[in-house]
Amino acid sequence: MKIAVIGAGMAGLTLAQRLKAEVTVLEKSHGVGGRMSTRHADPFHFDHGAQYLTIRTRAFKASMRPHIESGLLQQWKPRVLTLNAGEQPYKRDWFEPHYVAAPEMNALAKSLAEGISIQLQTEVTALVRHGEQWDIQTGDGQILGPYDWVISSAPAPQTRLVFADLYSGQTVPKQATMRACYTLMLGLAQPLKLKFDAAMVKNSPIRWISVNSSKPGREAPFTLVVHSDNDWAETHLEDDQDEVRHTLLMELQRQLAIDLASPAHIALHRWRYAETSVPAGKNYLIDTRNHLAACGDWCIRGNVEAAFTSAHLLAARVNKLT
Repeated sequence: MKIAVIGAGMAGLTLAQRLKAEVTVLEKSHGVGGRMSTRHADPFHFDHGAQYLTIRTRAFKASMRPHIESGLLQQWKPRVLTLNAGEQPYKRDWFEPHYVAAPEMNALAKSLAEGISIQLQTEVTALVRHGEQWDIQTGDGQILGPYDWVISSAPAPQTRLVFADLYSGQTVPKQATMRACYTLMLGLAQPLKLKFDAAMVKNSPIRWISVNSSKPGREAPFTLVVHSDNDWAETHLEDDQDEVRHTLLMELQRQLAIDLASPAHIALHRWRYAETSVPAGKNYLIDTRNHLAACGDWCIRGNVEAAFTSAHLLAARVNKLT
């Protein structure tokens, strides 16, 4: 039994670990992790996707326990504020542990990827049915396969494009919608004296500010990671990217009341599919007739644990069928 898994984020890697078959993971990027990613611009490092993860379910706790015990996952205890222009900042409490991978967020994905067959820089563009099996067409003209099952862990819109009208439950994926986000990354030669390590921002193009270098295991110089508001990002998704970067930088300076006009490093990343606004409403999607399936955080809720849960449950179902 040969299975192709599309995507090497938390969901795809969890699937590959648990499926009792010959699994190949196809990832369009140059590394694993998906939105659990880290950007390098030496000497600066930025967790520009998922900022942390929480652990609530028994299955996820069991899966993450070895990583906590090894020190790969460490609890982050930042000073957290809520910022709202014209009002005094107020303290925000976190009532459960928040974990980060050390020394960077994609260290967890790299650990999960060990021993898995992964083809990087391989974009899946189409599926072609041959009898009871699937061939996969890639963006560079390759034909891969045949595979007995194809499972997508890509974001909902990308899964919808790849499956096209081949998936008999096509109306189900259309229920899931995702929104964009911009990430602004700043590396500074000298640390800022801020009253927070992480801040939620209200009534602003910015939603989140974190001192990335405050996370456990980080030894790089002072870094800031800024996430935009999702609705704002959707409105400005196709704007000139230099203008987007400038707008977010000006807003950051306004929120911090600090001049950041000349950082040592500044970069912008556009996430087209960052936040699940409407989940699919099912733990996973499966077409047992055509041997297609899909999973991801967008099935349940937009966070790391949801991606794990969706893949964990789907793997158990597929194992019973194969």
